[in-house]
Amino acid sequence: MTKDPIWQWFGKEGNYYMGNCVTTGQFANFQVYYYADPRYNGQPHCFSRMSKIAKVFSTDRDYIDSNIIDAPSSDDFAERFEYGPHAKVHNGLGLDFADNASCNDPLFYSHHAFMDKVWYDRQIRHPEFKYDWPLDNNTPLPGYNATMNDIFDISRLCYGYLEENFNRTKSATINNRMSLPEIKPEPYIPLKSKNGQPVSNGAEDLHAKAYIFKGIIASNTIKVSTSSLKCDLEPVTEPMSSAYIKKMMYDPAKVRSIERQGALFISNKNKKCLNE
Repeated sequence: MTKDPIWQWFGKEGNYYMGNCVTTGQFANFQVYYYADPRYNGQPHCFSRMSKIAKVFSTDRDYIDSNIIDAPSSDDFAERFEYGPHAKVHNGLGLDFADNASCNDPLFYSHHAFMDKVWYDRQIRHPEFKYDWPLDNNTPLPGYNATMNDIFDISRLCYGYLEENFNRTKSATINNRMSLPEIKPEPYIPLKSKNGQPVSNGAEDLHAKAYIFKGIIASNTIKVSTSSLKCDLEPVTEPMSSAYIKKMMYDPAKVRSIERQGALFISNKNKKCLNE
């Protein structure tokens, strides 16, 4: 992730010694005028990101392929997508990107275009889910002379995407992917307050990490010589912060369960790597 060429254009981490301003890339020191708190709108400031993003960033590519694009229902797809790669990038970059003014960061638009592409890939791979959604397809879109049905097919919107590139094993048949066993983790039970005192975000974060990382085999959980391995062990990213979960009013139990599912998925891949 840290070597991805996208950072050459959009800059990378914020500069800790300069108020976490992004000082690299094409938008270095770019000034923005909106805040999560509208009382400060109109006062220029640089767009900012956390100074350390690698540990809490992104989602495994194969997990997106088999557990999100191939999710067995639209509800599973929506939850895994929202609590996984969508939220993890917002939480991982942090600061402006993790607030209501996240569009201050130019990377916001690239990120959301990618989210749109993943949904498009699912529509192409699984047309049976293309129109499967709680809203009626004829529901009007506020502010536009269009309905939900008008935007399901992006060919009507004058843009498109390259052929999906998530599935690296082209020999695998699409029909067989949906029959792969689902990883169903044990339920997550949040900490309970004691003596009427609320649970701190720090305590909840530690509790969540213990649940997500329990028994996990990953490059950041075990020490093993990689010189003889035919593949690379993958890491499991840090859990989403409890502060961000509360800010977004997510369901903590669902978020942690999906994070645990992703960790188990990577752990199983790493077990296979070690046994090859």
